[in-house]
This record gives sequence, structure tokens and C-alpha cells, in this order.
Amino acid sequence: MTPLQRSTVQTLQAEGFQITRHQKDMVLMSSGADHRMVRTDGSQRRGNQAAERLERLAVIAEAAEKRA
Repeated sequence: MTPLQRSTVQTLQAEGFQITRHQKDMVLMSSGADHRMVRTDGSQRRGNQAAERLERLAVIAEAAEKRA
């Protein structure tokens, strides 16, 4: 995790967000129905649909790695 990303994650955790998944280039966080993606440059993006789609893709990628 980059220093900028770590700072944003800590700020969101102070606001009640929890890390749901830490991928190579982003951290997915949620607080209730509010989902955020924190990028390596520290920027964040809101959106339930985008976060859910990334979560599903990560699960599929993990399953593929286990099969290989």
C-alpha cells in the first residue's frame, strides 16, 4: 500500500469504514451501503455497482488461481 493510499484508508477507517478487500492496486472499503475504492494515488471513488463488480472479479480471479 502506498503512503498516500494508507493515509486515505486511515481517514476512512476513522469515519467508520472497514476494508473489505485489498487488491494489488486498490483497497475496497465499505460502511453500510456506502462503498469506496481507494487507488494507489490516494484518490477514492464512490459507487456500489463499481465496487460490487470489482469484488466479483476478484473472487473469480482467486478461484482461477486456485484451480491453476
